[in-house]
Amino acid sequence: MAQGGPAQVIVIGASTGGPDALTELLRAMPAGSPPVVVVQHIAPPLARSFAERLARNSGMRLGEIKSGVLLQPGTIYLSLDAQHIGVRKGISGPIIVVDDGPPVSGHRPSVDFLFQSAAKSMGDMRIFAALLTGMGRDGAGGLKSLLDSGAFTVAQDEASCAVYGMPKEAVRAGAVRLSGSIPEIRQWMEYAAGLSMSLRKVG
Repeated sequence: MAQGGPAQVIVIGASTGGPDALTELLRAMPAGSPPVVVVQHIAPPLARSFAERLARNSGMRLGEIKSGVLLQPGTIYLSLDAQHIGVRKGISGPIIVVDDGPPVSGHRPSVDFLFQSAAKSMGDMRIFAALLTGMGRDGAGGLKSLLDSGAFTVAQDEASCAVYGMPKEAVRAGAVRLSGSIPEIRQWMEYAAGLSMSLRKVG
């Protein structure tokens, strides 16, 4: 279980190959799952249909993307437009932040923006963060900030990635506590969220 108690928020970043990886990772999420905030590099016209499919597949609700919205358990949040999304501590709990600023690490929405926003709130929140398949290095720096702040950080391994770019850069940056396949990341995620009691080996 995450240090100090179960993870309160799950943040995930992905790019090339991400839709399939996310679909597998979040399939039939257990009841009581913490909110999941996702940045997937995807063309805005395709984002809505992907988000709806992902929510149906996971059994979670699709949350509203609007600054100040309180994150709810059993809900998935995914940027539907070319906007950054992040999280921070609000008066009643973690909330969504939406930003129309310039690209970060070459992207908008940016995984680094999401991860850095979560890292800044680590004094108030317990975070599980996963960086999945994708080209480039978006998310590597943010994942390192999360690790340094006390988050449980994981990355998809080379063998299971469609493109081993972003996770490789995170490993090189020393940002990753554990690397593994999607089934392994699912197990670690459930453990960190207090939904599973052990870190048994998958496969």
